[in-house]
Amino acid sequence: MFYSTWLELIGMMVEDHTIITNAPHLLFVLRYFERIGDHASNIYESVVYMVTAERVELNSGF
Repeated sequence: MFYSTWLELIGMMVEDHTIITNAPHLLFVLRYFERIGDHASNIYESVVYMVTAERVELNSGF
């Protein structure tokens, strides 16, 4: 989802040059949201391991 949205925003910048000044800010926000999701899934995996002693991987296969 991150990569497809990133490509869509890049395409929008190519078509409309007036958004080039603001679009990079949105690219950074998009990247930061992805990082927040990664950190949240890491916390979830750690909590599951502490409670059940079972390793769960949410991001495998990506």
